[in-house]
Amino acid sequence: MPFICEVPITNPDTYCLHNYNGYCYMASHEMNLANPVNTTYDKAQSICRANNANLVSFHSKPELDWVKSIYRNTGVQQIFAGAKAFLPDTFEWADGSNWDFDYTNPLSTSTGNCLIMDLSGRLDNGMWSETNCQNINYFVCKRLIPVATEATTSAGEELEEMEETKEHQKSVNPKFQRPQTKTELLDFSNCNSTIVMSPGTITSFGYPNTKAPAAYCIWNIAALGPYRVGIYFTDFSTYANVRIYDEFGNLISQPNGNQRPFSVLGTTNVVQITHDSSYDAYYGYHGFEATVLPF
Repeated sequence: MPFICEVPITNPDTYCLHNYNGYCYMASHEMNLANPVNTTYDKAQSICRANNANLVSFHSKPELDWVKSIYRNTGVQQIFAGAKAFLPDTFEWADGSNWDFDYTNPLSTSTGNCLIMDLSGRLDNGMWSETNCQNINYFVCKRLIPVATEATTSAGEELEEMEETKEHQKSVNPKFQRPQTKTELLDFSNCNSTIVMSPGTITSFGYPNTKAPAAYCIWNIAALGPYRVGIYFTDFSTYANVRIYDEFGNLISQPNGNQRPFSVLGTTNVVQITHDSSYDAYYGYHGFEATVLPF
């Protein structure tokens, strides 16, 4: 069918090659740097600051896809994301913006105080993994484009409008946001809920209770239209098969037993998962936990 593409409102900037949603994105390999176009995290941030910018922060899946598109057909495999740890496994953006979007790879086992974004050829690329800040990587600087105002606008009004613009640009579709804390409910498995919108988390009923109750659960999982659903099992221990179907009812995978972390990628933006835990506890299995992400 015919279709229409919609992009965010942006601001004019004559000197910006990659202009998106009120910001200018400057890739290191396009900046005509005297120094190498790939360097350590701190040196990369210094280069960005010298250009009135910061290393890139991410606040939505569309923004992440936009940055990925800059590197299409360049051969670059990874770049620094503009975040640094202030506590173990706890990061903040270099530009001071809110941590309102998370695309960390649930299956990554690497450690470090900085983050890299995967640009490899895998289907679900774009996810972040921890890395040593002294490693050498390509990077992207992100600069706010000032909003043009009428000459009659007072300095106070102009500052207020810019602050409102910043707050608007920080906001993202709530469906893309990963919950920061789990809701304190008796069970947060999302078993038999109407629909689970990615990103999010699902678990077998009663997980991680060593004596998991018997239950037959169905999870209907969806991502917004342009994205497929990825299921990332971070813990897996079941007696019966966990059956994973595409939106047309075709069986994609049916893992069982004790398994190391793994992923199952859906073929479209809808996935259904079923599991019967009737015999899990009886045979010493404790259930599963999975992160669901759009890709």
